[in-house]
Amino acid sequence: MSTDPQKSIETAPRVRIAPSPTGGLHIGTARTALFNWLYAKKHRGVFVLRIEDTDRARSTKEYEQAIIEDLQWLGLSWDEGIEPAGGTHGPYRQTERSEIYATYLKKLLDQDLAYPCFCTKEERETDRQLAIKNKRSPIYAGRCANLNADQRAQKTEQGLTCVYRFRTPDRAIQVVDEIRGKLKFTGSDFGDFVIAKTEHAPLFLLANVVDDSLMNISHVIRGDDHLPNLPKQVLLMQALGFAVPRYAHVPLILNPDRSKMSKRAGPTHVREYRELGFLPEAILNFIALLGWNPATTQEIFTQPQLIEAFNLRQINKSGSIFDLSRLKWMIGMYIRALSEDELVRRSESFWSEAAKKQSTELKRRALVTIKERISHFAELPKLTDFYFLDKLTIDGPLLTWKKSTLQESVNALKGVRDFLASQSESSFITPDKLEAALKSYVTQSGQSVGAVFWPLRVALTGRSASPGPQEIMWVLGKDGAIKRLDSALSAF
Repeated sequence: MSTDPQKSIETAPRVRIAPSPTGGLHIGTARTALFNWLYAKKHRGVFVLRIEDTDRARSTKEYEQAIIEDLQWLGLSWDEGIEPAGGTHGPYRQTERSEIYATYLKKLLDQDLAYPCFCTKEERETDRQLAIKNKRSPIYAGRCANLNADQRAQKTEQGLTCVYRFRTPDRAIQVVDEIRGKLKFTGSDFGDFVIAKTEHAPLFLLANVVDDSLMNISHVIRGDDHLPNLPKQVLLMQALGFAVPRYAHVPLILNPDRSKMSKRAGPTHVREYRELGFLPEAILNFIALLGWNPATTQEIFTQPQLIEAFNLRQINKSGSIFDLSRLKWMIGMYIRALSEDELVRRSESFWSEAAKKQSTELKRRALVTIKERISHFAELPKLTDFYFLDKLTIDGPLLTWKKSTLQESVNALKGVRDFLASQSESSFITPDKLEAALKSYVTQSGQSVGAVFWPLRVALTGRSASPGPQEIMWVLGKDGAIKRLDSALSAF
């Protein structure tokens, strides 16, 4: 096989996402998955999902299933990989590939490109401190690099355990990154590195290289936290006779203060946003623009538009700020674009228990009134609970319009209540008709809009901030609205 690190792979590109099931699907991992998915779709390639679960102590089936579900929820289906896709390059879980890794580790050992290292933690620390004292790079000192077979056998007989290190050549390693351009490393910067704990327990560096190569991955698009791994993996691929894929290292997502993304910027995992009722298509749109510049002022993209516009070369080299307020704005844009039926369907699981007992029509009308205010469906109970309460508690000071006394506000409420009771049901057909009727009444009564609308709003909702009174009464209907006004007036 070719060992040219920049050899083009002539067939359709094959890309992958390889999450570790040691936690849920992080927003950064979701963005990396999206960039890989977009690249595959754009170039009619194959998107592979494999699971890197060699960290047996922390990996769980529950996390793996959550990652799968959240990728599917985002709409990022894979063409090949773990269930349900399958494929001809499996298994797609690293814990099921240990014999494969052992074969390639043996190949490196047989060619003296790797060796067993018996150094203790104390010995390595002694060497590290000595290197620092002598102003050298604190890389592995090579105590075990030149042990002969007898010496290794003796250490084994003494009961010493070993790890396996790759014998790093002291030469330059050059790679052209699709985002960062030409990169140059030197083997002496990092020295001989560990590639396996035992013959059947490879570390990430070796397992990742073998998997990418045997699965014919042509482009590795991943976070730039993997940049330190790049020269090591290139050396391993060349040593094993593998073609080196093209690499593209995506900058990290950052907090507003430019520190690494954390919960200070907002929830960090896709499942958290899912449980809060954020729309998956809006999340995809938002994270696509974290670091990728489509060279246009367009901000709202459909999936087909993202696929058409996506270009690896347009990904920025610097980190991207995660702005939760911007995400909420975008979610709001998507929500307002939904049809009323779709809005009802997608909000169903987020209603309060009281609301769930009500008719679909009542919930549909309630949604229409708060559609301009909501940024995610978990806000529904807070924004709509007053619609579904049997009895409201009305506070006297709250009922009082700022330029009126309590009694004046009560009198204004009585007047508008009688006016509304005299109106036909047809006046309650739309919020606009109700608003016109109310403004006509205000003019005729010689009162100000605030003097009438304020106590009316408070009597209908028990709160100061809500949709307009005309919208609320349209939701409640004539009988429901009059009942609420009578209940409020009975308290004063």
